[in-house]
Order: sequence, then structure tokens, then C-alpha cells
Amino acid sequence: MRWTVLIPAKSLPEAKSRLLGATADPKAHARLVLAIRADTIAAARSAAGVARVVVVTDRPAVVEGDHVVVQSQPGLNAALREGAEHASTRWPDDGVAALVGDLPALRPEELAAALALAAERPRGYVPDTQGTGTTLLTAIAGEALRPAFGAGSAARHARSAAELAAGTGLRSDVDTAADLDAAVAVGVGAATRAALAERAGMPSSTLTRHNPPMSVQRTSGAPQPASTVAATSYGAASTALSIKQGPLVEPPIDPSDSVPEGDLDEAPDLATDLPPDRFSNRELSWLSYNARVLAQAEDPNQPLLERCKFLAIFASNLDEFYMVRVAGLKRRADMGLQVTSADGLSPREVLATLAERTRDLAKRHARVFRDEVTPLLEAEGIHIRRWEALDDEEKSRLADYFRSKVFPVLTPLAVDPGHPFPYISGLSLNLAVL
Repeated sequence: MRWTVLIPAKSLPEAKSRLLGATADPKAHARLVLAIRADTIAAARSAAGVARVVVVTDRPAVVEGDHVVVQSQPGLNAALREGAEHASTRWPDDGVAALVGDLPALRPEELAAALALAAERPRGYVPDTQGTGTTLLTAIAGEALRPAFGAGSAARHARSAAELAAGTGLRSDVDTAADLDAAVAVGVGAATRAALAERAGMPSSTLTRHNPPMSVQRTSGAPQPASTVAATSYGAASTALSIKQGPLVEPPIDPSDSVPEGDLDEAPDLATDLPPDRFSNRELSWLSYNARVLAQAEDPNQPLLERCKFLAIFASNLDEFYMVRVAGLKRRADMGLQVTSADGLSPREVLATLAERTRDLAKRHARVFRDEVTPLLEAEGIHIRRWEALDDEEKSRLADYFRSKVFPVLTPLAVDPGHPFPYISGLSLNLAVL
């Protein structure tokens, strides 16, 4: 799925007023705000799956984006609703994502991974590092964005959207000087580095960007970057730029403090003792669960109607599995996100294995219904008949039912050169009359 990313941009006098503690100079503050916004936009533009970046603002002269929407009503949520309406009208087949504009540590691959997850569910959101705010809100094509940003927005969005796992950079929004310190520890973009270095009176290359392995988190907590750290202090009371670089050094550990004498040398290397196939693939594990549901339908000791229910549950489960999880795997494969999971399988390998196992399960499902359940239903006086096998009275009764109950709730949708193909919602019955 392709995405339209909305980024709100306040006018400079009001933007990031709580960040003034990081720099007392209003001009330096303005340059820092613009730099943070520029890094956020640049990362969003470079993320796989992002078709365009739309900036929603009341001052179009001070922002840069693929498209700019000038808001007509005050307020962040009103601006995002206008932007979402504009995006849904102009690009109806693309999903819409609202991304806050203060993510200087955002990396394109973090946003791409979150959007790939978002494509699997109607609406999704990413909480900030404190777990109370929201940094990303998503809605697939045909779904309303319904933004509810502000204090405590994560709890509001959680009522109607699924939480998306995300990397530290995507969760590290900057509202205060302390937030900026944390973002710098993770590693900020080029524009923010330049603005901070300019304030400190040193070359921007001195403040290097640190790119730790993407740490995916679902709960609140301070980011913990690994390896080399460029740690900088930008607190309100700071008078100089302090930079410390170099590897993190753990204090030496005395084995006698915690391990009985002699045990340390005899302890096996657990990392090499573990079998390589110790992890199960999530999707294949789910398919095994659904196979156990089918096994209940195959059990002749189950009551007949219970076997019918298990057959229906198996089919319904499999439909939803392919609509959500398999669709998500296909999107990742199409987007080139061929990252192997813990079990060592890539999305394409998982898809191939799923297809093979699903064919076997579908054959078992059809065999049980055709060869076992249907004859038993016939014996109990429950018959499944085609239209041509009905007599005139039965056809008349069903035709009356269709005209009085079914036909009034049908919604015809014309498809021709003058009408683009309409959106077809999931879990609905759609008939094409050609």
C-alpha cells in the first residue's frame, strides 16, 4: 500500500515554545524548529511506501513539502482532518498517515516498517517514548483518520486503533530541552545537527549522527541506543556544548561476586547450545492452530452441528488470516522489505510455505464437508439444494424473500470509464453483474 503522509507545521512564533529553554535566542530557536521539521520531512520522503508528503500549515511560505495544504480552521486536529480529507479526495486508493513534525531522530526504515504494519489493520498509532502522546496515526484507504492529538492522545487513539511497534527514532518527539537531549543521544538528522552545532560555534561534522540498530518498542521507556554514542547536553541551564564520543565501556565484573568459584569455567556457552530451529514462525504457527480447529470438525465423536460450526470457524479464520496477515506479508515482499524473522524465513519464503500448507488444509476441509458432514445432514433431513433442484413453490417463496428482504438493502455501484472502480470493503458480499 502507498501512503500519503501528513505533517502539521505551526507558524514559527508559536512553534515549539517549550523548546525555548534549549536556546534563548529567538532566531536560533526558529532555525532549530525549521531544522527539526526539515529532518522529519526528509526522513518521511525517503521511507519506502511513502508516495508523497503533505504539509498542513497556516503559513505556507515557511514550509517545504511535496504538497502544501493551508488550514482554514485553527487547531492541530482540525488541520489534520482537512489534510486527510484533501488526501482521501485526491488519492483515494492510498492510505493516510499523520506524522508529527518534531522527530529529528526519525530514520526512513523505521517509518517504512511501521507503515507496513499499519497496512494490515484499518487504523493504527505509534505512542511516544513516554507512552502518553502519539507520533504517528494511520488509516488505510476508505477509513477515516479521526485524529485526537493533544495531552494523553495515546489513550484516546488506542480506543479505535491498533498500537504499532516502532523504532526509537519514530517515538522520540521533541517538545522540551530534555527531549532534545534524548533525540541527540539516538542520533539526529543533518539539518538539526547543523543548527545545534551553529549554536555551539563548531562545525556540524563534530556532532556525528549515531545510527544504532533499530530497536522496536511497544511500551514506554527511555530510548537505549547501543554502540557509539554522541551524547550532548542542551538543557536550559547549559552554557556550552559538551560532546562525548567513544564506545560504551562496562565496568569490570568480578566473577566471585555472583558466581561460585569454578562454575564460570564449566558453564556451557548457551548461545551455541541452542538449536537453530528453536523459533516458530508466527504465521505458520497460526496456521497450525487453525489446523487444530479443522481437526475438531474431522472428529466423528463431535455432535454433527458442532462439526458444522468448526468447519465454518475454520473457513472464517482462514479468510481473515489471508485478508490481514498474508496481505501484510505480500505488501512487505512487494516493498522489498525482505528482512528475515527470528526463525530465519523471509516474507517470500513464508508465503510459499503458507500456500503449500493452506492447499492441503483446504482439501481436508472440502473432503470433510462433502464426504462426511453433508451425508450426515441429509440423514437428519437437512438438505443443501441448487436452485434448479427446487420446485416451483420453493422458488416462488425464495423469490418473494429476495424482493422483500434482500433487494432493498443492495447498493448498486456503476463501473465504467466515467466512474473509477469503487472501494470494496472487507467482510462484505459483493456481486459483479457484467
